[in-house]
Amino acid sequence: MRTNLTAKLFTIPSDSPISASDLEKLGINASTRSKYVKSGKLLQLQRGVFSLSNASLNREKTIEFLQSELGEIHIGGRSALALHKIVHNLPVNAQIHFWGTDKRKVIPNWFNKKYPAKYTSKSPFTEDFDFAITNFDNTSIKVSSPERALFEVLDSVGTLYSVEEAKNLFDLILSPRKKVLTNLIENCKRIKVLRLLGHWSKELGIDYSDFLISTIKPYDSSKHLNVVLNDNTILSLPPL
Repeated sequence: MRTNLTAKLFTIPSDSPISASDLEKLGINASTRSKYVKSGKLLQLQRGVFSLSNASLNREKTIEFLQSELGEIHIGGRSALALHKIVHNLPVNAQIHFWGTDKRKVIPNWFNKKYPAKYTSKSPFTEDFDFAITNFDNTSIKVSSPERALFEVLDSVGTLYSVEEAKNLFDLILSPRKKVLTNLIENCKRIKVLRLLGHWSKELGIDYSDFLISTIKPYDSSKHLNVVLNDNTILSLPPL
């Protein structure tokens, strides 16, 4: 019996974490898991999360596992733009930026130790709007499209991103899909984001600036907006 269980243990992929519930499905219960951890066959990353002791975890598969455990989170902002190869020369140890809607979720310590990450539930969109989130390449990793990632970057100006970095990221998005942008604008609840799209597109000389401004105007307000940044400076955003 022990031999059979050990054989099942080594059918586990060596490049991905595995949950306690998946080990249970293999017949490896809590008592056996404890013995395997003590004997060095299993490594306990955190309560309920394990890997083979000699595992070399793959980044993409580890992210897939995290998303399957937490549910309804996706990679967004600058991290999404990097996956889409719009951002280059990002440091290897740069934080992975995750977005979701549940304020109670946190990135577990075992993941943060290997891949520093930041989770935010602050979304620029109306509740439950999940448009323009796709699977990355041939994986099940959920990632924002470049257009949605831009909205997430602008919404996080002053928190995750400085004004300078956000403008630089905006300037890199050369050929967005206008239909996707329109849908995102129609579902955006942040006047701050809409104003930044309009004002910065004009300031940066982006060739789709006129389209953005004309699309945004019906959703803009008539009130002046002042945004207080982390350094206590004020970002002044008049109506478009």
